[in-house]
Amino acid sequence: MTGLTIGAGIMWGVLGGQPPAGPEDAAGFPLVAADEDDADPVGEVSRAYGESGAVLVIDVVAAPEGRAVTCLVRLADGTVQEVGEWPLGEGGGTWVVADRDPSVVEVLLIDQDGQRWASSRL
Repeated sequence: MTGLTIGAGIMWGVLGGQPPAGPEDAAGFPLVAADEDDADPVGEVSRAYGESGAVLVIDVVAAPEGRAVTCLVRLADGTVQEVGEWPLGEGGGTWVVADRDPSVVEVLLIDQDGQRWASSRL
Protein backbone atom coordinates (compact mmCIF):
# COMPACT_ATOMS: atom_id res chain seq x y z
CA MET A 1 0.00 0.00 0.00
CA THR A 2 2.87 2.38 0.77
CA GLY A 3 4.26 1.88 -2.74
CA LEU A 4 0.90 2.78 -4.24
CA THR A 5 0.70 5.89 -2.09
CA ILE A 6 4.19 7.01 -3.09
CA GLY A 7 3.49 6.22 -6.76
CA ALA A 8 0.22 8.14 -6.63
CA GLY A 9 2.01 11.13 -5.07
CA ILE A 10 4.66 11.07 -7.77
CA MET A 11 2.04 10.74 -10.52
CA TRP A 12 0.08 13.64 -8.98
CA GLY A 13 3.21 15.76 -9.18
CA VAL A 14 3.91 14.66 -12.76
CA LEU A 15 0.36 15.19 -13.94
CA GLY A 16 -0.02 18.35 -11.87
CA GLY A 17 3.05 19.79 -13.57
CA GLN A 18 4.91 20.93 -10.47
CA PRO A 19 7.42 22.40 -10.91
CA PRO A 20 6.90 23.51 -14.51
CA ALA A 21 8.85 21.46 -16.99
CA GLY A 22 11.75 23.15 -18.70
CA PRO A 23 12.34 22.77 -22.44
CA GLU A 24 14.66 19.82 -21.83
CA ASP A 25 11.87 18.04 -19.92
CA ALA A 26 9.14 18.53 -22.49
CA ALA A 27 10.29 16.00 -25.08
CA GLY A 28 10.14 12.26 -24.59
CA PHE A 29 12.85 9.89 -25.73
CA PRO A 30 11.69 7.02 -28.01
CA LEU A 31 11.57 3.57 -26.43
CA VAL A 32 12.54 1.26 -29.31
CA ALA A 33 12.08 -2.50 -29.56
CA ALA A 34 15.31 -4.49 -29.71
CA ASP A 35 13.94 -6.86 -32.37
CA GLU A 36 15.53 -5.81 -35.67
CA ASP A 37 12.35 -6.82 -37.51
CA ASP A 38 10.29 -4.51 -35.30
CA ALA A 39 12.43 -1.44 -34.59
CA ASP A 40 9.39 0.84 -34.30
CA PRO A 41 8.97 2.76 -31.05
CA VAL A 42 6.98 0.86 -28.43
CA GLY A 43 6.69 3.91 -26.18
CA GLU A 44 8.78 6.69 -24.71
CA VAL A 45 10.73 7.74 -21.63
CA SER A 46 10.39 11.26 -20.25
CA ARG A 47 12.06 13.18 -17.46
CA ALA A 48 9.70 15.02 -15.12
CA TYR A 49 9.34 16.21 -11.52
CA GLY A 50 7.10 14.86 -8.77
CA GLU A 51 6.63 15.75 -5.12
CA SER A 52 9.76 13.74 -4.29
CA GLY A 53 11.94 15.26 -7.01
CA ALA A 54 13.14 14.13 -10.43
CA VAL A 55 11.45 11.09 -11.97
CA LEU A 56 11.58 9.03 -15.15
CA VAL A 57 8.20 8.30 -16.73
CA ILE A 58 8.32 5.07 -18.72
CA ASP A 59 5.33 4.76 -21.06
CA VAL A 60 4.94 1.55 -23.07
CA VAL A 61 2.14 1.74 -25.65
CA ALA A 62 2.81 -1.36 -27.76
CA ALA A 63 3.57 -4.65 -26.05
CA PRO A 64 2.44 -8.25 -26.23
CA GLU A 65 -0.01 -9.03 -23.44
CA GLY A 66 1.32 -11.12 -20.59
CA ARG A 67 4.94 -10.03 -20.91
CA ALA A 68 6.82 -8.96 -17.79
CA VAL A 69 9.86 -6.71 -17.92
CA THR A 70 12.65 -5.67 -15.60
CA CYS A 71 13.62 -2.01 -15.95
CA LEU A 72 17.31 -1.12 -15.78
CA VAL A 73 19.03 2.24 -16.09
CA ARG A 74 22.55 2.69 -17.42
CA LEU A 75 24.59 5.55 -15.97
CA ALA A 76 27.21 7.58 -17.86
CA ASP A 77 29.99 5.57 -16.19
CA GLY A 78 28.52 2.29 -17.53
CA THR A 79 27.03 1.19 -14.21
CA VAL A 80 23.64 -0.53 -14.54
CA GLN A 81 20.98 -0.36 -11.82
CA GLU A 82 17.64 -2.19 -11.57
CA VAL A 83 14.76 0.20 -10.85
CA GLY A 84 11.65 -1.96 -11.20
CA GLU A 85 9.90 -5.04 -12.49
CA TRP A 86 6.42 -4.88 -14.00
CA PRO A 87 3.89 -6.96 -15.90
CA LEU A 88 2.72 -5.42 -19.17
CA GLY A 89 -1.04 -5.31 -19.63
CA GLU A 90 -2.82 -5.32 -22.95
CA GLY A 91 -0.86 -2.82 -25.03
CA GLY A 92 1.59 -1.75 -22.31
CA GLY A 93 1.57 0.45 -19.21
CA THR A 94 3.07 3.53 -17.58
CA TRP A 95 5.47 3.58 -14.64
CA VAL A 96 7.18 6.34 -12.70
CA VAL A 97 10.55 5.75 -11.03
CA ALA A 98 12.81 8.08 -9.08
CA ASP A 99 15.54 9.64 -11.24
CA ARG A 100 18.09 9.67 -8.42
CA ASP A 101 21.12 10.02 -10.64
CA PRO A 102 21.32 12.77 -13.27
CA SER A 103 23.83 10.69 -15.22
CA VAL A 104 21.18 8.19 -16.45
CA VAL A 105 21.89 7.82 -20.17
CA GLU A 106 19.75 4.81 -21.09
CA VAL A 107 16.64 2.95 -19.95
CA LEU A 108 16.48 -0.77 -20.77
CA LEU A 109 13.51 -3.11 -20.51
CA ILE A 110 14.62 -6.72 -20.11
CA ASP A 111 12.23 -9.60 -20.86
CA GLN A 112 11.65 -12.75 -18.83
CA ASP A 113 14.44 -14.53 -20.72
CA GLY A 114 17.00 -11.91 -19.69
CA GLN A 115 17.13 -10.37 -23.18
CA ARG A 116 16.75 -6.68 -23.99
CA TRP A 117 13.19 -6.15 -25.20
CA ALA A 118 13.36 -2.36 -25.66
CA SER A 119 15.60 0.57 -24.80
CA SER A 120 15.74 4.35 -24.86
CA ARG A 121 18.83 6.57 -25.00
CA LEU A 122 18.33 9.77 -23.03
